[in-house]
Amino acid sequence: MKIQFGNIRRGKVYEIDTEKAPVVLASIGMNNDRESMRDEILKAQVAKKYGAFAVIDHTLTTQYQELQEKIITSVDIPLCAIAVYEMAVEQDRRKTYFDKSDVTRQFEKMAKRGVDLITVHASVEYGDLDNFHKMDRVISCTSRGGTIVMKN
Repeated sequence: MKIQFGNIRRGKVYEIDTEKAPVVLASIGMNNDRESMRDEILKAQVAKKYGAFAVIDHTLTTQYQELQEKIITSVDIPLCAIAVYEMAVEQDRRKTYFDKSDVTRQFEKMAKRGVDLITVHASVEYGDLDNFHKMDRVISCTSRGGTIVMKN
């Protein structure tokens, strides 16, 4: 089976053949004390050269939009981004949580920017959070995005 997807801004349709496995997704991403934007773009180019299907941006700085726009224009590969990371960077410090309208606005901004795939961290019910806190877990959450959602 083949699944088609893409972003209208890019004017390109990508396709995944579910009969072929595995699909390589290459991770890139800037933070305040790591590689420069140029290095992340180079990583995306190398990933494409060696057969990556898509690049996933894990950037947690205010430069995420600029990096993504450069990836879109310089590397012909689908781009995936993580909505909750972008929301955490842009969060209004006066507001202590994300609501449905914040999430919807973020998805729209990402689509308009040209992001092809969006990683969505699904939430838990408030009552479930009590159970998470009562459990004798070594690590409360193993996902950076999941931790952002749980704290939110």
